[in-house]
Amino acid sequence: MKAKVRETTTKPSKKNPEGVPTFEVAFINEHGTRERLYFQDENEAKRKAAEVNNESARAYNCPEELRLEAVRCTEKLAGRMTLTEAVAFAISHATDYRNAPKISILIQEMLKAKEHRRPSTRKDLRLKLDAVNEVFGERQLHDISQDDIAEWSAELQTDGIARMTVANYLKKASELFNFFMEQHCGKNPVTRTLDRLAIGKHEIYRDVDHFVVSDCRNILDAAVANQFRWYAVLGMFTGIRPTELERLEEKHIKHTKDELIVRLGSDVTKTQMRRVVECHRGDPLGDAVLDWLEGHETPHRIVNGDGRRKKAKLQGAIDRAEGWIHDGLRHTCASYHIAQYKNPIATAYLLGHDKPRLLNAYYRGEATEAEAKEFYALRPAPSAVS
Repeated sequence: MKAKVRETTTKPSKKNPEGVPTFEVAFINEHGTRERLYFQDENEAKRKAAEVNNESARAYNCPEELRLEAVRCTEKLAGRMTLTEAVAFAISHATDYRNAPKISILIQEMLKAKEHRRPSTRKDLRLKLDAVNEVFGERQLHDISQDDIAEWSAELQTDGIARMTVANYLKKASELFNFFMEQHCGKNPVTRTLDRLAIGKHEIYRDVDHFVVSDCRNILDAAVANQFRWYAVLGMFTGIRPTELERLEEKHIKHTKDELIVRLGSDVTKTQMRRVVECHRGDPLGDAVLDWLEGHETPHRIVNGDGRRKKAKLQGAIDRAEGWIHDGLRHTCASYHIAQYKNPIATAYLLGHDKPRLLNAYYRGEATEAEAKEFYALRPAPSAVS
C-alpha cells in the first residue's frame, strides 16, 4: 500500500481539537500495521509520503532471499525493536565484544572489582581463575567456543578432578564471562557445558545425610573432653556453618542462663547477609543448647589456633562406617529440627535460607519425630557439666 495524502475535515476532533485543516499521510509501517501521520503543511505531508514510498520501492527491489530473511528477523524480534535498531545494536556491541582484552587482563580486572569480598572468597576465586588463565589467558572472549569449554572440562575430569570440583571451576569461569557480558555483548560459552554436567542444587542436596543420635552423643562428648563444646553445640543444634563458627567472636554472642542470641553479621556469614540465631528456655532446642552451655562463659573466639586438631577429635568419635559427613553438623540440625517442629519456614529461618523449598524437599523425612525427641533430650553427663 502506497502512502497517500489527503486533507482531513476542519471539524474539531480529539486529534484536532481546534478544527485546523490538516493533511493525513496513511501507510503500512515496517511492523505491518497501518499508521497515520498528520501535518499542517501540505508540502511537508507530501515529502513524508514520498519518503515512505521510496523506502517501500527499495524494499520491493530487494532480492527475494533478502526480503524473506528480513521477515524472519522481524518475527524473531516480535515487536521488541525494529530490524534497523537490532542491526545497529548488534554492530555496536559486536565491535566492543571483539575488541575485548585478553582473558588474562579481564581476570585481573575482575579480581580488582572483587577486592571488597572476604579474603577466603577472593582466594578461592583467584585459584579457580588461575586455572582459566592457564588455558585461555592469551585468548579473547569471542575466540572461546562452547567446544573449547567442553574440552577443558573433559581434560579436568581426565586428570582425576571430581565432577563437583570441575563444576565449581566452570562456575567461576562463567562468572568471568558474565562479569563483562553487559559491556561485551555475546554468548557465554560456559553455560551449555555446565548444564551438561547436570550439577545443581538438586544433585548437591539429593543425598543429604545426618548423624544418628548415638553419633551425636559421641561428638558432643568428644567436644566436651577437648574444650570444643561451643563449636559442637552451635554447629549441631543451631546449624551455624563451620566457616561461620571460625569467624564467631565473643562480641557476636549474648549468653545468659535463659537465652542465647548469636548475631551473625556480614563479616561472619557465608552469604554476607546478616542473620540472628535465638535460643530460649521452654523450647526443646533452647533447653538443649542452654543446658549444654550452662556454666561455661562465652569464649573470646569459638575456634582458636588448635581448631584443626579438635575437629579431628570430633571426626574420630563417630561409629559411622562411611566416616564424617561434609557439613554434617548443619545437616543434622536441619534434619532433626524439621522433624521436631514440622515447620520448614522456621527451619529455613534458623539456617538463614530465604526459601524453605529445599529444606522441605531434602530434609523432611530424614529423621523421625521420635528420633528428634531423643536428639533434643541429649544432655551432658553429670561429670561434664562443671
